Amino acid sequence: MKQYGQLYKNFCGIGAALVCFLLLLYSPLFFPAGAQSASQSDTVREQEVETRIQAFFTALMRNNSVSAFNELLSQSPYGSFETGTALAELRKEIDDLSVQYGTILNYERYDTKRIGEDVVLSRYILKCDNGPVIWTFAFYRKPAITTGLTSTSNPWMFFQLHFDTDLRSLL
Repeated sequence: MKQYGQLYKNFCGIGAALVCFLLLLYSPLFFPAGAQSASQSDTVREQEVETRIQAFFTALMRNNSVSAFNELLSQSPYGSFETGTALAELRKEIDDLSVQYGTILNYERYDTKRIGEDVVLSRYILKCDNGPVIWTFAFYRKPAITTGLTSTSNPWMFFQLHFDTDLRSLL
């Protein structure tokens, strides 16, 4: 009886090792490399959004709103800041904002949220001589295309901008 028990233990050990080997061998089918690197890629992509926003504020602090918006609008469906009446109105509002609130002293990221897989909202506090201004940037990317085991990610596009002085929006 002891012989059969030992033989059974050996088969269980070999069977478990075989199952582990097969799982490792076929794990790319269950856990594609694209899925593992997608979260890392998303972090890099979100960093690209933050870098563009910081470049926007840096140019805005130098009183160069055209350069600031051209940086922000790169890779967006809106094109250049110099074209379009809505963008011209936005530029006027921003110029009026600096007259009303004074010189821009600094800016600070307050919050960044992902909404689903393809929308990022980033809120910043723009600190001026006469008070803070809250800026909310929305970025969108077309959904990723998955073919086989690979997944391609699209660039983040500037989608929407909102700014106000109502601090209750931060709560």
